Amino acid sequence: MTGVVQSVNHNTRWITFVEDGGPVRQFVYSSWARFWHGEVETSPSHLQPGMRIHVNLRIPFFGPDNVNQIGLLDLPWQKRGKPAKNP
Repeated sequence: MTGVVQSVNHNTRWITFVEDGGPVRQFVYSSWARFWHGEVETSPSHLQPGMRIHVNLRIPFFGPDNVNQIGLLDLPWQKRGKPAKNP
């Protein structure tokens, strides 16, 4: 599913997310979650409110909804029109 991050807390790993054409959802990303921008793995610190992301949401019988891979579709420096930085 694709949508926009409303808020993110990197200490607790909770994300509030508005699905495109759907509801507002809250879920956690696992401690071993992988963050991708295209084919490049990136840091979780790049995830910020207002970013468009793609996730595969898992809804377990017990525990919070969660994801273990997040595709970053818009990075903050791309929104400001600056060139992408190489990590």
